[in-house]
Amino acid sequence: MTTKTCPDCKIELTRIKLFGRGWENPLTRGAIDADLSFYTDAEAERSLLSGMFKPQGMLESYLCQSCGRIFLFAMQEK
Repeated sequence: MTTKTCPDCKIELTRIKLFGRGWENPLTRGAIDADLSFYTDAEAERSLLSGMFKPQGMLESYLCQSCGRIFLFAMQEK
C-alpha cells in the first residue's frame, strides 16, 4: 500500500470512514447509517426499477490530522 500524504502539510493521511445518517426516530433515538463508499458519473441516472445508481467504483477516504482536509480517492482495480 502506498502512503498518502497531504499536499499542503506533507504529513501522512489517516484512513477514515464517511457515512450518511438517515432520519432519527424521536422515540428510540435510532437512525440508519450508510457508508459513503461508491461513486458514479455525474450524469448517471437512477434505475427505474430499483431507484438506485449503478456504481462505477469504490472510494477510499482520508483525513489530514493537521489541516482537517478530507481526501477521496477512487480505488484502483486489481
